[in-house]
Amino acid sequence: MIQNNPKVVVAIDGMPGVGKSMILDLMEKGRIDALLVHMDNFLTPIEHRQSLVDKEVSIEELVAGLFDYSDIRNLVEQYKKEENNEFSTLAYKSG
Repeated sequence: MIQNNPKVVVAIDGMPGVGKSMILDLMEKGRIDALLVHMDNFLTPIEHRQSLVDKEVSIEELVAGLFDYSDIRNLVEQYKKEENNEFSTLAYKSG
């Protein structure tokens, strides 16, 4: 267990089928005291992502536009302020 930081955030991203959910499930079953973030919950709407592709933006702009980073930051800040260790991101954001 991490000694000096009682609140740990774990965000896993990657291609479909590589085992992201399995790793998070194992961490959860192991009672790891961490906020387990499923990045898919923070994807920007498909219309926005498609518009970036249609505009042929740079790869940097495309990657920056895939996720709603402000929502991720807000979630992490909220988690770090919580007194208890129970926090769920299931269906935090849909769309």
